[in-house]
Amino acid sequence: GFFDLDFDGFGLDFVMGQANFDLLDGFPMEKTLGLGIVDARNVRMETAEQISSTVIDVSSRVSLDRIHLTPSCGLDYLPRETAIAKLRRMAEGAGALKEVVS
Repeated sequence: GFFDLDFDGFGLDFVMGQANFDLLDGFPMEKTLGLGIVDARNVRMETAEQISSTVIDVSSRVSLDRIHLTPSCGLDYLPRETAIAKLRRMAEGAGALKEVVS
């Protein structure tokens, strides 16, 4: 299957729909997950709460030590200021998560 491919980790888009959430039930224990959590196709800003909530949801199936937060895809087509703001927001969401998980 898909997760049998010879990769140490997989980057999946968790912005566009439920399908990738459904894949997590079979996610291998030895792989890492690039959690595409901010929308790189849209200038709309996610909230830190939305980001941390999604991470908490995913962490019920993939342990936090194997999750890396990423944009849903490359930020090439967003205005530079928006791309930077989205990365900062992703960091804020991770920071908010530390308070919840601790």
